[in-house]
Amino acid sequence: MSELATPALMVVGAAVVALFARRVGSFFQPKAGRRDLPRHLGSLMLNPKCSVALVQAGSETLLLGVTAASVTLLAKLPPSGEPAPEESSDDAESRLQ
Repeated sequence: MSELATPALMVVGAAVVALFARRVGSFFQPKAGRRDLPRHLGSLMLNPKCSVALVQAGSETLLLGVTAASVTLLAKLPPSGEPAPEESSDDAESRLQ
């Protein structure tokens, strides 16, 4: 009898694990209609304590500065397909100083 019980228990156990994984996996997947949640597009580590991150929030793309203590908005980027606004040379020079 135990010769048949072991494989049967293994099959039942595998089915339970598969159902649990399916239910838990769907919990972590974004819902189909939820496009308003922020989405991480990428990060660049500048040093061990500082990085920049690109985040999609709704229709806006945000460039964020990230440290252990804070998150700072560095720039709002134009939607893809739109050219970036040109800045004058005076603006660029004042930022460098």
